[in-house]
Amino acid sequence: LSGSVGADIARRFIMPREPDTSARNSRRVVESDVRIPITYAAQMRGSLSRTGSRSVDLPHAISFFALSPDGEMAAVSTTAGRTHILHTSDGTVRQTLKAPRPLIDVTFDTDKQLLLLDAEQVNSYDSVTQLTTIVARRIRAPLLAIAQAGRTIAVIDTAGCVQWNGTFQGRHCAAPASGEEASRAALLSVSPVGAQLAFHYKQRSTYIDLHKPQLVHELTIPGDVAWLSFGPPTLPLLVSGHISGEVHWLNTERGSHGRFMGHTGFVYAGAFVRLFGAAHLLTGGQESRMRAWALPRHAPAIARLSNDTTFRVLWSEGLRALLVSSRDGTVRAWSPTTGENTILYRHHQLVAGLAHGNSQGIFASASADGTVTVFDPAGKPAATVATSTSLALAAVSPDEQAVAAGADDGRIWVWPLADMTHPWLPDGHTGPNTALTFLDNRTLLTGGRDGRIIFHDISARESRTLASLKAGIEVAATGDARTAAFGARDGTLVVVQFSANSAPVLRQVVLDAWISALAFSTYDRSLYVGLRDGQVLHVSLEQLQSRTLFRHADMVLGVRSISEDVLASGSQDGTIRLFSLVSARTAVLRGSESPVVDITFDNHRHRLFALYWNGTIATWTLPRLDEDASPLFVNWPTQGSPLTPK
Repeated sequence: LSGSVGADIARRFIMPREPDTSARNSRRVVESDVRIPITYAAQMRGSLSRTGSRSVDLPHAISFFALSPDGEMAAVSTTAGRTHILHTSDGTVRQTLKAPRPLIDVTFDTDKQLLLLDAEQVNSYDSVTQLTTIVARRIRAPLLAIAQAGRTIAVIDTAGCVQWNGTFQGRHCAAPASGEEASRAALLSVSPVGAQLAFHYKQRSTYIDLHKPQLVHELTIPGDVAWLSFGPPTLPLLVSGHISGEVHWLNTERGSHGRFMGHTGFVYAGAFVRLFGAAHLLTGGQESRMRAWALPRHAPAIARLSNDTTFRVLWSEGLRALLVSSRDGTVRAWSPTTGENTILYRHHQLVAGLAHGNSQGIFASASADGTVTVFDPAGKPAATVATSTSLALAAVSPDEQAVAAGADDGRIWVWPLADMTHPWLPDGHTGPNTALTFLDNRTLLTGGRDGRIIFHDISARESRTLASLKAGIEVAATGDARTAAFGARDGTLVVVQFSANSAPVLRQVVLDAWISALAFSTYDRSLYVGLRDGQVLHVSLEQLQSRTLFRHADMVLGVRSISEDVLASGSQDGTIRLFSLVSARTAVLRGSESPVVDITFDNHRHRLFALYWNGTIATWTLPRLDEDASPLFVNWPTQGSPLTPK
């Protein structure tokens, strides 16, 4: 699990009482101790173990434990008041520190400096400056806990007051309940990017967005909390473990909350992991059993990528990021893992065209300023060419040897990547070019507002019109190298089948309304069609017979076959709908009130991404519509045998 969990989520293991370190009791603990292999585990007998490595034995019981962000160092504080800094690769002790006062907690910051908290101040240690005080703000009560992430360092004191320094600075005190005595136990956590914090004090869990510290969300929970943590950047969740055995979760984006029940003792620790192809929360405590909980559905991670309208989103497996085009002229790469939002290129006007041949290779953008930019697999602009008109569409051939662009005035450009100084301008349309797609490496298909469907042979540099409809073409899709489909404003659906030895065969059917989205199935020989009135239809390719699968409240703007048996659609009503082709079960996802303009998924089809008109992106771990949602139970072996899920 160490690779899935990551080095930055090692947690301090809380002990309900000071351990008896006598020789007789130590022998008993050694024999009955259960090693919990969540990356690293601090054990009561005074040893530190890493999954798959030897244990490091220390002379005194461990009271606090921390791991550096890169996983190369561990800090272990013992009951003797000493803190040992270890190399995790071989367990050797790099340095032993003796703090001036008894420690309350230890952690590392993003620069791998060790932070040591005592009742009066926070000390920072590095090999150059040794121990220095870094919290200069006057402490009004004895400190209880420290948390750090990004550039934010936060501490909480016995009065229930939290103060934070770094990129954000501020202070917040929990309102004490009447009749309660002063508490000397509190928990504190900072989100992975350092922009949120949460703390638990006197049966209240408090969440603060540091961008808006005046907006505080408080959740009253009966009983004491033993563990508190934020999810990774892609999951807006705050989770906590309780002495009652319950695990509570709060969706920090939507304010919804719930709980998992099943533990029979204190829940001391947890981690976010991927098990059996889906995201889970892994929790453990007093009982010798870990439990893996399927994370709450309909809890997307929300990120604002641009302050302007966004148009297209693609997944780049090479960059492990989403590619997004925007009205402000930018082409961005957003990492759902780290939250990093990088501008790859800035055109002078809006970018409506964005395409790639395959998710691991090159990609291209087309802008209203008349330019096309081609990016290499690393996201670096490799070439930019200019045209004389506003461009709205882009396409890249499957073999990545040609790039095409379609213009608002109907013209079409095709560039061989080997020489982009000599484009081919085939016969275009008399109105805006609205559909542009490669059928194979040498065939380009286009559709226009003039109602024409045009076939372009790139090798022979020949073009011919396949069909002329009364209404304008809106969308097109290709299923394989032999089949393509076009949808028109009057509901006309045209399916074109190609063969090597005969002319293309065109068939058409008129549907109920304006066709706004098309997608071929990877599950069976069928086509999914989104309509302006909100319907999503299933159309068999053999008979061109249609049936309604489900309906949105507004125009469908995107349809994707996201797996062999699951269909996803996005609508102007702001919802995403998932539909199981096996069981006909559905799930409705909402990430923003703004219209959905595009949807996509990663190569492993584990995550679904929705791009909204207002510049935000929502990320879901795809729910499994045809599986029981009950929690998984994992019994941990006590003798180091391989992990076996039960």
